[in-house]
Amino acid sequence: MQESLPGLLHEIVGLLDRSAAAILKRENGLSYRQYYVLSAIATLTQTTQRELAEHIGHSDAAVSRMIATLANAGLVTVAVDPDHRRRNLVELTPEGVVTEQQAGRLLNTALADLLTQHGIDESSLLHSAHQLRAALRGAGWAPRPLSLEP
Repeated sequence: MQESLPGLLHEIVGLLDRSAAAILKRENGLSYRQYYVLSAIATLTQTTQRELAEHIGHSDAAVSRMIATLANAGLVTVAVDPDHRRRNLVELTPEGVVTEQQAGRLLNTALADLLTQHGIDESSLLHSAHQLRAALRGAGWAPRPLSLEP
């Protein structure tokens, strides 16, 4: 019986998540979810909580809890949008920028080393991953919001 590609991809994502979580926890005390949110904020620069939730595919409530945790750690700031008082603007602090960049380098290096050790071409894999993501987005396979606990 042929292996299921969706099943294999799901397993790979799970392995990556758990490996990244262990590396981040050991090296800088971040959870992978915290890094994921910091990385999304870095990509979006100054953003609203709602835009962030849509970008990462999680509920507003889950993102609100994560942002509160990151704000308490001094990694993000949250301010009321002066143009729309019912929206919160979220931005990385200088410490948040450094933390996100260090964590990103750490994970990229660890994965690049693993790929090299096993003879996997990183640029080909990255190209295929970009193509798959574009195809999924183009086909309307949009994720529904999920819970995101700190």
